[in-house]
Amino acid sequence: MEKLYGSVKIKSSWFDQKNKKRKILDIGYKGLNMYLTLCKYRLKRENLNEEFLFYTTITELRHESGYSADETIELLKLLIRKKIIKLEKPTRWDRLKDEKKETKVKELIVLRAIDVPQTVSVMKEGQRVDEIKSADDLWISVDLDMLELYKGKKLSDKYLPLHCLMSKLSNGLEQKAFMTITKMAATLGSHQDTIHKYIKVMNEKNVLCSFYRNNGKGGKKLEHKICKSVMKYEDFLKINKETMNRNTQRWKSKEDVEEIEFIGEDDDGLDFEEEDFEDEQESEDFNISGMTLEHGYDEQGIYH
Repeated sequence: MEKLYGSVKIKSSWFDQKNKKRKILDIGYKGLNMYLTLCKYRLKRENLNEEFLFYTTITELRHESGYSADETIELLKLLIRKKIIKLEKPTRWDRLKDEKKETKVKELIVLRAIDVPQTVSVMKEGQRVDEIKSADDLWISVDLDMLELYKGKKLSDKYLPLHCLMSKLSNGLEQKAFMTITKMAATLGSHQDTIHKYIKVMNEKNVLCSFYRNNGKGGKKLEHKICKSVMKYEDFLKINKETMNRNTQRWKSKEDVEEIEFIGEDDDGLDFEEEDFEDEQESEDFNISGMTLEHGYDEQGIYH
């Protein structure tokens, strides 16, 4: 599939369960969507790869995000209050109003991203990669074109935090996430029933493959494989489509996934059991508990 927007780094700490001030709790799914929408309009990076600029208009942001002009501005103000971006032009929001006090939605605005991972570019094994300057600069690489695929599959902005969290967690040897659904919900400030439903719908839409494995202690452990790159989506389908389809058929025998409506972010709904997920035999040599999955990187550490 064609890449239009490339990938952008966001700080892993935004989704760190141990960080009580993680920004996903402050900005929510709409704030995250607005920031990722802004990233489509990034122009250049400045200050030794530490910051970059966005050149856009309220009209463009409305078109991409689906929010109204007023909500778009309020979300931008939220990102500013949380010290994620800074308004460069105009210098004050009231200067974006005309004589009739209406918003000049087609006027150029310039914003600066100020909470981005700070990296240095180095050569490793013949490839140029980015290395972090400090532990606070661990990053998650978000493929903006993959999120366009989500739109095409009618997956709303509510799925973006879970996509980012799964991407953060899926960096072990098998590129899978093992965090429990209860911890995922707590990390994202959501309800575990909501996470249950999102996982089911993402399987049905073929962007996430879920199953459970023996944990080596006589029990079961859920794991999820997320597709993080649109360029690898066809390979992801070839490997996982049969499993995702079997998962969906099991769930549809209880309730049709396509009929789910999201009344609220914590909307209750489908019954969920770990046994609903596709079972996969575990190698005796494989030990899930021995894998570290705390931090997210992209595969090459390269900024696109």
